[in-house]
Amino acid sequence: MRKGVEMFAAELLTRRCALGISQADLARLINTTQRSVSNYERATRTPGNVDEILAILDNVETTAKAIERECVENYILTGEAMRVEPTESAYRRNMPSLAVNLPWSAYLAAVARARTEVERMTGDRPTIAYTK
Repeated sequence: MRKGVEMFAAELLTRRCALGISQADLARLINTTQRSVSNYERATRTPGNVDEILAILDNVETTAKAIERECVENYILTGEAMRVEPTESAYRRNMPSLAVNLPWSAYLAAVARARTEVERMTGDRPTIAYTK
């Protein structure tokens, strides 16, 4: 069982970091504390809802990939700057359905990954600007 705990811990840490979210952000998404997330990632504790946590991460990853795709497609079609909300509160206010499942930090990381993808594909370095 210990190996399974360590594998979950490594997967949780890796996926959280790849998404660009903090332990506190993940804790809010899975309805626990930052300390519990820390314990999960250090394999000192295992949650009873591993599958549910992994499903939540799947949802966050899917949402982040959709943002990336949207940013890339919009830039390719228009050549305009990639727009981001200037603050977390503006993000929550202006994009409430997205903000429920995608922490602001993951949203910003998705836009940054989109910018990198456009640069890789086209050689362009899109500007990132705040929404109006």
